[in-house]
Amino acid sequence: LASVDYDVLAIPQHRIQYFKYKTEKVWDKTERKDVMFGSTGSKVGIMDFMEEVDTKIRDERELNIDDDDYDSDDDDGEGATISLPQQINTDNNVHLIAEEERSTHFIAIKISDKDIIENVTKVQNQIIEKEEILQDCCMKKGLLHITLAMVRLEGQEGIEEATKMMKALEPELSNILADKNKATLKIENLKTFGQRVVYAEVTPAHDDTFWKFVNIVRASLEKASDLVRSSNSFDYVPHLTLAKVSRPVARERRSKYIETSYYQEFEDQKFGEQVIDNLQLCVIDSSTRHDGFYNTLTELKF
Repeated sequence: LASVDYDVLAIPQHRIQYFKYKTEKVWDKTERKDVMFGSTGSKVGIMDFMEEVDTKIRDERELNIDDDDYDSDDDDGEGATISLPQQINTDNNVHLIAEEERSTHFIAIKISDKDIIENVTKVQNQIIEKEEILQDCCMKKGLLHITLAMVRLEGQEGIEEATKMMKALEPELSNILADKNKATLKIENLKTFGQRVVYAEVTPAHDDTFWKFVNIVRASLEKASDLVRSSNSFDYVPHLTLAKVSRPVARERRSKYIETSYYQEFEDQKFGEQVIDNLQLCVIDSSTRHDGFYNTLTELKF
């Protein structure tokens, strides 16, 4: 490196140990692995390999939350590392989610009502009784939540800005939710998103109160800097997810759908009522905090 000009990017070939695409190595000198160029006789082409990696990451990200989860790209080896681009357009129409578009956090109401948790568990047990493999697809009772917004935070500065934003919202939101009779959400009836996600409908006791609450939170994201960005992919439908078929399970059982007969007797179930008594800025990660809920940057209580 010392032998080249400052405007030249160069790494001596003997220093290159491996190339990675996201989490997986595509070329490794020590292991004599070469998916990139095929010099070692690999039967898997680079585009197929990249698609497999993307599918694996998407599967891992969909285990516990509704829209986005997490993905990691940790290096555990020595030597120089070069990662291939996160987003590539090809003639094969491979469309990947760019790293800069992925959600890193989400804002949600944690479900704390004991009746809701108990009734959700009954439905989940019925689904598992019908097909045991779906146990891993049922939302753990400690993670039950109603998502308000998906968010991408850029670095420590983004985390600090979002934390301040949430704390600044507390007085206004507390005022809106002062009347607890109006700040209540009825959880009832079962619906699906494409037969893959089973969820309970969320019906506000007072529409104006709920939507004012939601819109204030979402408006604060729109006013934030580029370090704090809303990353919502779909129109907002308030719901409580009970079960969602992940891709690994879908492949194993050769179906991504949950049969209606598995939960049909609960379709008109009244699960309970959740007072909007909290707001959480959650980290999209596989770890949880002491009470089994997602790790949070900020927790507001009303």
